Amino acid sequence: MNLKTQKLELIQWINNLDNKQIINELEAIKNNSTAQKNSSRFFGCGSNIIIKIADDFNTPIDHFNEYQP
Repeated sequence: MNLKTQKLELIQWINNLDNKQIINELEAIKNNSTAQKNSSRFFGCGSNIIIKIADDFNTPIDHFNEYQP
């Protein structure tokens, strides 16, 4: 079954729903996903996410010694 067929089956399943609460929840999910896609990113928009980096950030971790050259 390909993606297009799955989408069509999902749309048909949603159209056959009678429960208004489930329909409203699906509508909210749809609105949230479109709102996230429309949010524009710009240079420097994540600059305040990382506040502090530990001083020993670049030191090797003992658990990964066998993977390091």
